[in-house]
Amino acid sequence: MEPDSSIFEETISDINILHLSHSNILIFNFSSSLTIFQNETITTSYDFYRHLTEIIVYKYICLTIFVIGVIGNLLSVLVFSRASLRHRSCAIYFLALAITDIASLFASFIDTVLPSYNNVSLTIKYLFICKLNPLMVYFTTYLSNFLLAVASIDRAVSIQCPLKSKQFCRARIAIYIIMTMLFALLIINSHIFWGFEIIDEQSQRICLPSKTKIVYYNHPNSLTYDRFYAILDSLDMLFAVLIPFIVMLICNIIILIRVITSRRSIATVLSTTVQSKKSRKRYEKERQLTVMLLGSAAGAFIYII
Repeated sequence: MEPDSSIFEETISDINILHLSHSNILIFNFSSSLTIFQNETITTSYDFYRHLTEIIVYKYICLTIFVIGVIGNLLSVLVFSRASLRHRSCAIYFLALAITDIASLFASFIDTVLPSYNNVSLTIKYLFICKLNPLMVYFTTYLSNFLLAVASIDRAVSIQCPLKSKQFCRARIAIYIIMTMLFALLIINSHIFWGFEIIDEQSQRICLPSKTKIVYYNHPNSLTYDRFYAILDSLDMLFAVLIPFIVMLICNIIILIRVITSRRSIATVLSTTVQSKKSRKRYEKERQLTVMLLGSAAGAFIYII
């Protein structure tokens, strides 16, 4: 009887172990299912709030910025294209800056705001727009920053050296400088039009820099365009942002010092000397251009920082 009882006890213990193991498996499966469900809930909630944020930002905030920016720059075009301002070099720079900013706003509109309304990005639908839009974004950003830098130099020279400034601060020279910058920056950024293409990646069409080899075609470690673009993009901060920022900062410090120190003397001269209406209007326009430049530079500083 003892062997039978031992066999019975072993059988009972095996059954208990079996039930215990099944219970553990059930508990583990339940906890795993609960964890997966919680993760899916968190992910779903995150995706919902992310989608809601994108709608608010792109559909409403970016659209508002676009509308206000276009209207403001169109008004600037109307103001600075008047006959009374067309002969002033600083007004020419501001006119070019307003046109450049309008082009920049439309380039950003195509890439950010428009897809949020029709769920179709033109940059992945048409190859020409895929190449042109990033070129316009870079080109207008470069040109806008350098126009502000050159306008700052123009104001600093005209205020610091009012007599000698007539040789430099002229509308014709301003047009030449703008055309030179325009062609130079187009040439510098022309590689974008050649290098961008529509790529099918993970069943999605994306407008990206191509992986075409541009140096040492038969070498396994040849430089591809996407690597070349990444290198240039890292240098973008130095060329398109830092250099204009330093120029604007130095020039605007000079302008502010000069304006503060000469404000009282100018007021005294205007009050004691019989000035013609033409001289007073000229001084007032110069002052308005200087204030506008300082405001634009302050906005650029905030944007850069």
